[in-house]
Amino acid sequence: MPADEHLSEDAWVAREYVKGRYQHEIGTDIGTTSAVVCNRIERFCRALGYPVRHEIYGPGRVAVTREALAKYQGEFTPPTQFVLKYRQTYAEARKEHAWLLRAEGLTLQQIGDRIGCSRERVRQILFHFGRRVQRAIRKTRFKVVTDA
Repeated sequence: MPADEHLSEDAWVAREYVKGRYQHEIGTDIGTTSAVVCNRIERFCRALGYPVRHEIYGPGRVAVTREALAKYQGEFTPPTQFVLKYRQTYAEARKEHAWLLRAEGLTLQQIGDRIGCSRERVRQILFHFGRRVQRAIRKTRFKVVTDA
């Protein structure tokens, strides 16, 4: 990904921040944490010659970010690839978590309550994840080596 594309994504994050949105709200929208949003704002300001440290919050930080946005001449692109990557990782972790909870002996309803979905959805997750495990086991071939 070219540096200017990162800058346009960082500019979008900075613009949302200057509009008055909280970092955790922006992070929720793009599927990440507020710390990553904070780093994107810092990187954007630094790229335009306005160094901002993470300890600076409040009106001062907004003012510096606003000055950097005034100097910025590029586009504003929402960070979509970032969102998709982490949503996929989260979905895979959720499936594995459901599988492990079932291995511990929890019922479908208990698992659903724990991960926030219906027991039917848990059943579907376990079915599909189980098929993936079976395929992986079939593809793995073990050789028994005996010493002569």
